[in-house]
Amino acid sequence: MDFHLYVHFDGIDIGARVDAIDGKIAGLVTQGTKIMATLDDIQASEAHEGTALGQLADVVTAQQKTITDLQAQLAAALAGTTLPPAVQAQVDAAFAAADANTQKVDSILASLAPAPAPAPAP
Repeated sequence: MDFHLYVHFDGIDIGARVDAIDGKIAGLVTQGTKIMATLDDIQASEAHEGTALGQLADVVTAQQKTITDLQAQLAAALAGTTLPPAVQAQVDAAFAAADANTQKVDSILASLAPAPAPAPAP
């Protein structure tokens, strides 16, 4: 026994419908390609920013070491010496300003660090 099934679409041009669907699929593929290129650009930008932040952190660390070394050298050079109060105030102000700048840079670096990714939903 054979069964034959015929489907008729009265008034509908199937070829045109298939062509329209094919065109939409091609558009989606093109859009997907553009989205992936954009994601690649974002990843490259993030990598560059990470490198730049690392370099900035290295500069800040070196600056902190220099300040610490200068404080130690100055303390050694002035050991047993009493500075006039006005000069001592200037020295203290210079080191306080350097420490404040370091703290500002550390704060900026911390604010620029990427936020941790949220935990995936179970």
